[in-house]
This record gives sequence, structure tokens and C-alpha cells, in this order.
Amino acid sequence: MDMSPTYAKVFNDLAPQAVQVVDKFHVMKYVYEAAGDVRRRRVKEMREQLSTEKKTNTRR
Repeated sequence: MDMSPTYAKVFNDLAPQAVQVVDKFHVMKYVYEAAGDVRRRRVKEMREQLSTEKKTNTRR
């Protein structure tokens, strides 16, 4: 798994002998955070859609 090109460049420039590693804990942390962000955004969108539909249905 590769990390950001910017991340790699900084470390290659500042510490060319360093070995870059990716630990599973932090990768999964970022995955769960991203999934949570998507879930929260979709819940908000769905609530707004339901609210709009309710308003439309009560006007009939």
C-alpha cells in the first residue's frame, strides 16, 4: 500500500535512508473515519430528503 506522494517525497528528501512502513492500525483508523464521514453525510442527505417529501405530501 502506498501513502500520499507528498508524504513519500518529504521523507525521501529529509531522510533518504529511512524505511517507510504503514501500520494496519492507522490505515484502519483512516478507513473507519472515512466510512463514518460518508455515513453521516448520507444520513443527513436522507433526513433532508424525507423532510422535503413530508412537506410536499402534507401540501396535497
